[in-house]
Amino acid sequence: MSKRAVIYLRQSSDYAGSTSIEGQETECRAECERRGWDVVAVIVDNNVSGALAPRKRPGMARVLDTLDAVDVLVVAKLDRLSRVLEDCLSIRRVCGEAGVSIVTADGLITETNAGMLFPLLGMVAEWERERIEERTSKGRARIRAAGRAAGRPTYGYRIVRRDGAAYFDLDPESAENVREIAQAIIDGMTVADVVFLLNRYGVPSPAAYADMRAGRAREGVGTWTGTVLTQILRSPALRGLRVRREAGSKRAVAVFRTDGTPDVIAPELLDAATWYRLQEALDARAQHHQPARADILLTGMIRCKVCGTVAGHSSRKTRGKPYRVYQAACSHVSAAAHRIEDQVAREFLDSVGSAKVRRKITSGPRDVRAELADVERGIEGLTALAMTDPGNAAELGPRLSSLRARRDMLKAEQDAPREVAYEDTGETFADVWHRSTVAERRHLLRDAGVRVTLAERTPGMPSKYWDPSRVRVDITDPDTLHMALELESGHETPDSDACPGQRLAFLAA
Repeated sequence: MSKRAVIYLRQSSDYAGSTSIEGQETECRAECERRGWDVVAVIVDNNVSGALAPRKRPGMARVLDTLDAVDVLVVAKLDRLSRVLEDCLSIRRVCGEAGVSIVTADGLITETNAGMLFPLLGMVAEWERERIEERTSKGRARIRAAGRAAGRPTYGYRIVRRDGAAYFDLDPESAENVREIAQAIIDGMTVADVVFLLNRYGVPSPAAYADMRAGRAREGVGTWTGTVLTQILRSPALRGLRVRREAGSKRAVAVFRTDGTPDVIAPELLDAATWYRLQEALDARAQHHQPARADILLTGMIRCKVCGTVAGHSSRKTRGKPYRVYQAACSHVSAAAHRIEDQVAREFLDSVGSAKVRRKITSGPRDVRAELADVERGIEGLTALAMTDPGNAAELGPRLSSLRARRDMLKAEQDAPREVAYEDTGETFADVWHRSTVAERRHLLRDAGVRVTLAERTPGMPSKYWDPSRVRVDITDPDTLHMALELESGHETPDSDACPGQRLAFLAA
């Protein structure tokens, strides 16, 4: 009875010179025909690196799951199996336990000599992978130095060919998504809220969008996560700058030239001022320790009157029915979510519901924060370069002096007085509240500086009875508070900088 053979083919994504899938299959089938083996399956990992763990490769995972139905695993060369020695030996061990032999079509690994040559050839495959990575890294460095595209573009960009070379350029569709997301964050939305809306409306994730653009088959549109979105929004690549990974983290930082200026390699998706406003908004939202779910109104706003602990939100079932509750970790206070949410909304609208929402407009000297931040980063970069390469200190000294003088001038301009005016939006707080989602209402409350203090339940009072006196609602934003006092006295205030959160235009239902 002839042996049953499974052929495994792999084409690496990081080595353009590796054997083609078609060539590998021809060689493997010829080997099987020469030995009289029946080919029962051909399994392919296309565009998959040999450095990836076996179970993380879809094709190799299928091979390992079908070992009980075959007698021989055939590959063109051992490095098609893996380019990591430990993984090669692991695959060999699993195959051995299943009674399956591994044979290479190049004749180096046979059923009889695998024990002797397998470790040696595995070491050679691993050494070749390291050499490939070194050559790839040097090649990309040369390409970057020439101002051309090297590596994958960040979300919002694409690679275009011009004059026989590759360059980064804006991708119209994803770039517009990034701009709308950035504006939503600046206007008050949290990353969690944006992620919820992106997934709700089926916007393709960055990985899915890249596959669609490349014409690669893919099921579904992928899933956005807060980590992925934050990495995109934090990256200076959105300003068209070359970036590198910060040591010890996944955060991208701008690369600076020796003259202290950032290395620009692509058109701006966000201008410097917008990008820095976005970073400030992300920093401000990061101060809220609890992630905000899009359907929870008072996340991070309720505090225990006894000890000041922030009350968290949880969902549970009582007698088979869903029940939401806010409860502080100190266990002093808890309250049914719908009760306290209704009371806070009612008191907030009673205070400012009829007031007009106005948008703050600042005029006067230009906003130099983005330029100042760039100069500060340039000074840091040149200072670090001078410390690591003392031989260039004489050349770098005048550049540092020039940047420091520029910094002093910008700081003086930044400190100049500004004029503030307010523009009527034509809507009242009540209008905005009634047309908004839960997430947008939460932003409205936060912009008004709403703080909720929850007291303990009165001893002996039935748990089903809601005591409104346990709740105190304070408005801490000065403009909104002034507006509430003016309304209480019967006069409408002329100013307010509260502004409702805006839904993403491209996600509007």
